[in-house]
Amino acid sequence: MSDLQPVTTVLAQRTIYETPGVFSPSQGIVSALINFPTLNEDLVIQRIIQEHQAKKAQENSLWRIGGGLLGLCLGLGDGFQVGDLIGAAVGSGLGGGISNELQRADEATLRELNLEWVNSPDSYIYHRKRHRGEAVRRLLLIMPHPQTSAPSTTFAVQFPDGYVACLAIADIANQLMFTMAGYGFDLDWVGQKQNLGFIPTDLGNSLPVEIWSGQNQHLVAIPYNTPHQFIY
Repeated sequence: MSDLQPVTTVLAQRTIYETPGVFSPSQGIVSALINFPTLNEDLVIQRIIQEHQAKKAQENSLWRIGGGLLGLCLGLGDGFQVGDLIGAAVGSGLGGGISNELQRADEATLRELNLEWVNSPDSYIYHRKRHRGEAVRRLLLIMPHPQTSAPSTTFAVQFPDGYVACLAIADIANQLMFTMAGYGFDLDWVGQKQNLGFIPTDLGNSLPVEIWSGQNQHLVAIPYNTPHQFIY
């Protein structure tokens, strides 16, 4: 354990997010501090779409009422629907431009719903598509603090292709939880992984401490399993 003292010293200090250190000399790594909640983007998107659909349904209901009154005023009768006008326009010769229109509509829908972020590195869904599926494990990394450059604990997740995505902290509905930070790194520079030892946790198990080296770079990483109640 004495060989790991520089590592535990950093882990005991406040993290890069200004949250409490994750290591206690009397307890080891504190599980409650590393099993932090993460944002369920799928649920957020589902709720946004449901709210959008409910709003659209209400608007369509009002439109049908208004359209029916308009039809009666124009003498169109019950057999003619406003939608028929749209169908007739499409059938009359927009032709091959329809697929392009649909693609633009999808992007417009994302903007309308404020969901552009699902196609950016700030989204877990983006990384899940890009890096071959769900994150396979969490990582504690010791990295330079962006303001002070001092070694600090950073939370991250690793995907099936090896990519490491760092996390950011956010206040969502008055609860602090973690999301994608929008940056990370591939492991193509890592030429060697060395196990420096193990650090105990307050649950009685131990976590491995690894040093990743290559191309004149070194990084301390502590991998551990994702808590079952969180996606990543």
